[in-house]
Amino acid sequence: MSEVDDKLEAFINAESDDVLDARAVRPGATLSDLYDPLTMPPDLVKFHAHLDALVDKACGLKPTATDADRASPLFKLYAENK
Repeated sequence: MSEVDDKLEAFINAESDDVLDARAVRPGATLSDLYDPLTMPPDLVKFHAHLDALVDKACGLKPTATDADRASPLFKLYAENK
């Protein structure tokens, strides 16, 4: 994975904050409640889609990347920063 420029990193951080904020306004909801594909709140869906696109860009992945394509560079990054 290439180095992420400061601007892209700032966008990722901001979108991550949006995801956390969308979860925080639902204090009684469990993760199972929030991430049920049939009832996931629309704002959370939107913020995650934006975040996924930014992380794909940071990892050099195409918009058609699968979850498996995404997992490999993220686990590698995690292992490097452990």
